[in-house]
Amino acid sequence: MNPKQAKHLFFVLGAAGFVCILLVVVHPLFLAAGLLMAAAAIVLNLMFYRCPCCRAHLGRTSGNHCPHCGHFVEH
Repeated sequence: MNPKQAKHLFFVLGAAGFVCILLVVVHPLFLAAGLLMAAAAIVLNLMFYRCPCCRAHLGRTSGNHCPHCGHFVEH
């Protein structure tokens, strides 16, 4: 998985988890599902949102280059 896909998946899972947490008023199981999705989003971000060259985590960078090694990273 490239960093661009990891970033998109992080936002999709995070948003879905947030919506599920808001739906806790409908059924209490939505809280568990929402927390699980949010946790999965964080874990996937930490595992796959990395520079393909030096494997350092890209953090919250918005540029096209790794802040650690300067390698071009497609966002």
